Amino acid sequence: RLNTDRESLTLFGKVEHDAGAAVLRGSLLHVGNAKGIAPESHIEPGDARFWRYPNTRFTLGSLAAQAERAAMGGMVDVQGVAWGQLHHQQISQYPDARFQVANEIQDDDDVSGGLRLGVAFERAERLIRVRTDLLASQHDQTDVDQRDLSSVVSTESSYQLIQGGVGAEWEERLGAGRKWLVGGGVGVEGVATPKTGDKPPRDPQVSWTASLTTGTRIGATSLRLSAARKVRFPTPRELFGEAIGRFLLNPDLRPETIYQSELTASTSTRSATLEAAVFARRSTDAIDQLRVRVDGVTLRQRINLDGSRTIGVSLNGTARANRLTLSANATLQHSEGKTDDGWQARTEVPSFTSFAVATYRARGFSLGLDARTVAGMRDAPDVDGSRSRLDGGTRIGARASHTWFRRRGSLEAFARVDNALDTAVFPQAGLPLPGRTASLGVRLSGNL
Repeated sequence: RLNTDRESLTLFGKVEHDAGAAVLRGSLLHVGNAKGIAPESHIEPGDARFWRYPNTRFTLGSLAAQAERAAMGGMVDVQGVAWGQLHHQQISQYPDARFQVANEIQDDDDVSGGLRLGVAFERAERLIRVRTDLLASQHDQTDVDQRDLSSVVSTESSYQLIQGGVGAEWEERLGAGRKWLVGGGVGVEGVATPKTGDKPPRDPQVSWTASLTTGTRIGATSLRLSAARKVRFPTPRELFGEAIGRFLLNPDLRPETIYQSELTASTSTRSATLEAAVFARRSTDAIDQLRVRVDGVTLRQRINLDGSRTIGVSLNGTARANRLTLSANATLQHSEGKTDDGWQARTEVPSFTSFAVATYRARGFSLGLDARTVAGMRDAPDVDGSRSRLDGGTRIGARASHTWFRRRGSLEAFARVDNALDTAVFPQAGLPLPGRTASLGVRLSGNL
């Protein structure tokens, strides 16, 4: 695959302190990488884009606290987390596959911060939870057009996002043996974009959420039935991201409202667990894609469908035998959206996904083998209404490690290979996932 090389370095550390009245946690993650993006293989070479991400840096830090104490005849649990994030990336677009001199460059700098606070009160068989969360993000973007080196054009723009919500949930066990579970919740979510760069301003948007649940136990089997109303606001990328000429923006993009119901059955033994679920979803203003022709160029545009519907089943299980652990999950679903031409398959939504992993551990050694499968995806409708299938497949991975244990800590060295068989999987038309990837690392943990 042309231009799918990737180099990445990840550093992660966390610390935890039990202060008696509260538990304090802190973590810091830094990722730096450089990578290429495969040219679209489904179109004529002269129309394909040649991209690289020569410099991407991501840093995330978080502080969390948790305290629990007896009060009002029950237990009160308070949890809070605050986090901050810095992200920089450069996108370079080249005129051809030689990747020598970029003709367009996009520099992005993001600063984000968030806060989440939750309080839970539990007494007897009743649990009440309330929560609030807030996210604020600033995105500064510089676009440089140097197709004509004698007249380089540079433009700058800034975007802001503020998103938050409040909610409350309640659960209670009833009946003989407290086998029946009932519960529900309500919430309010909102989003505002005070800065929209060179794009039209948008009004703040607010919506509500709700959920109901009931369940029971029959022997070793638990049954749960739930229903919920959820909302998904368009992301800043969906609202303002043009991806250097790949998308035509839609200033009228609206939030998606989702109505979901699910029936779940689960059971377990000393060495195995199994969960099965049947689910159904209906949505209004579902966010999808189509392709449009503008000035002789084919672009993608995000749109709101008249509605969408999804039905599916999922299985999730684990099994343990001596030193071997097996776990797997799979989802089979049918999802379609309502268009002017009737009901059609949703864009880039798989009809089947699965993940399975087998892990063997012995005397500090660990060996794992995993498989990820995705299938049954469709591309966005073309200008003439035709659609193409996206190639799915199974990606095999392997991981080997050795851990040295000491009285106050441990040291683990590991090696991993992803997509060991170099399988080509296309979640988007003409854009395959990375090929065979190898990584090495160490992990140190201990008590002070």
